[in-house]
Amino acid sequence: MGRRLRSRDLTVVGGPGGKQFGVVPEPSIPELEEMAALGWQAGEQSRLGGWLLRAAEGFTGRANSTLPLGEPGLRLPAAVDAVQQWYHERGLRPMVVIPYSMAGPGGDPLDRLLARRGWTVRPGAAVVMTAASSDVARAGPAGPDGAPGVEISGRPDAAWLSCYHYRGQPAPAAAEQLLISAP
Repeated sequence: MGRRLRSRDLTVVGGPGGKQFGVVPEPSIPELEEMAALGWQAGEQSRLGGWLLRAAEGFTGRANSTLPLGEPGLRLPAAVDAVQQWYHERGLRPMVVIPYSMAGPGGDPLDRLLARRGWTVRPGAAVVMTAASSDVARAGPAGPDGAPGVEISGRPDAAWLSCYHYRGQPAPAAAEQLLISAP
């Protein structure tokens, strides 16, 4: 069983018998958000300074929201106005992701400005349904040796997409591009 020993800024990753594999810096919350954004890339993206504006025909909140990582290059009120305009031009409701720790936003200036302007926190938690890998394997086609198998593909086929639903509806055209957007 592997172990992770943490200091304030570094994580030591180790394996069985105390073998050390490496020391890696602990990423910040904005760094984690930036890495996550690489794995779910909207079809349309634009930069406003350090902010990433994303649009994918309304398919998923993350792919249709602004990720404010760094300074926008404008004063906050003007930056929020620009975000609103960008989303309205695409027929989308403007959303901004405010990355913060489990302790809460802690007085984030952008969060306070959005609250003063009447923006609300999106209600409800995201629900991701999963299954044990053994259950998935038993449900898949048998491999050449007769054992349960799972087919892995670089892109979803029509049969898979016909089973994928978003908010109770078949996935929109933007879904396939978004699902395969990870580098």
